[in-house]
Amino acid sequence: MCLFGFVEWSVRSVSVNRRLSRAAVTAVVLGLCAPSAAYAAVEPPPPIIFGDGNQVAGRDINNTAGRDNNIGSTVDVVPVTSPSTPPVGGVGSQQPQCTATGACSLTYRYTGEDRVFVVPDNANSFTVTLTGAGGGGNDPSSSASNASGGRGSVLRATIPITAQGVAPDEILTVVVGGRGGTGGGYTGGRGGYNGGGNGGDLSPQDNDYVDLVGAGGGGASDIRSVPPSQPGSLAARLLVAAGGGGGGAPYTGLSGGEGGAGDQRGNGSRDGADPGGPGTQTAGGVPGNPAANPAGFGTFGRGGDAPTVAFSSPGGGGGGYYGGGAGGWIPTGTYRGAGGGGGSSFFSDYAAQAGRSLSTATTYEPSVVITWQQTSS
Repeated sequence: MCLFGFVEWSVRSVSVNRRLSRAAVTAVVLGLCAPSAAYAAVEPPPPIIFGDGNQVAGRDINNTAGRDNNIGSTVDVVPVTSPSTPPVGGVGSQQPQCTATGACSLTYRYTGEDRVFVVPDNANSFTVTLTGAGGGGNDPSSSASNASGGRGSVLRATIPITAQGVAPDEILTVVVGGRGGTGGGYTGGRGGYNGGGNGGDLSPQDNDYVDLVGAGGGGASDIRSVPPSQPGSLAARLLVAAGGGGGGAPYTGLSGGEGGAGDQRGNGSRDGADPGGPGTQTAGGVPGNPAANPAGFGTFGRGGDAPTVAFSSPGGGGGGYYGGGAGGWIPTGTYRGAGGGGGSSFFSDYAAQAGRSLSTATTYEPSVVITWQQTSS
């Protein structure tokens, strides 16, 4: 029985960097071996990994210090099962939907857990459509006007299946980003899963400014050849759809700055405070000017965190290949926080040139959809 594509695991850590074989995955699914026996010693993935992508210039890209926007965490590898009541966002398809003509598809939605895709051995290529998560907007319970977060990017590309590139039976990790949080009280919205930057906190805690906090940036959606818990995982991403920036906080009934869509800077200045810049193919987005200390630069795989300010804090940057910068803030005028910039999207050389497309999402909800055409039964 052909088991490609429909095995979904929660990939949270592995002990060594190596591919999984189809035989091992099949045995685990059928209950013939324990998960710890599922790692077969086969050839390493293609040499696209260069160094430890989880640490950049001393920054904690994986947020191991404990904030809730981790790009990866270190716990066990466990199978994903379908609950009787799926969590918000769904669990994604656990087996492909295939037509009588052999056209197959898999859909993954946000759950906060990473899953795997087994490259089919009876297809010539597969097409991936990734949608990054939207940035958060401000708390709708606030009496002030709210700034919306930016929408994520939609990236589409086809990856040929070849022995020299992405090979049949290779196990890829699918990471669906999470939406940026809105925040509340004196705490800015937390960045969405997979690289969203945090909205700014407030200090000192003045009752006059409660809930006037910036929102978190949305996380990126990607597909990669190395699980997030492993060194070099960020450098092993094959395709990345950027997340949107978080909205800035309002003040006295005036709206804060809107977060930028994926691959775009934040929208509009607020009383001289500029929005965060977008991530690029080579660098993180710069924070809006003037940037309160510490400045919220985007980094490799991570949106910039907005600073802690007295009131009306800026939004965080969106996740991406490189993250967007946090919004700026200035203590003059009406003090409104600016929005964060969107992250950057990315096509690796494994993606065919024909059929590549990049656009802004029409929804804030992230997803990854994989389709392929069977060449044999």
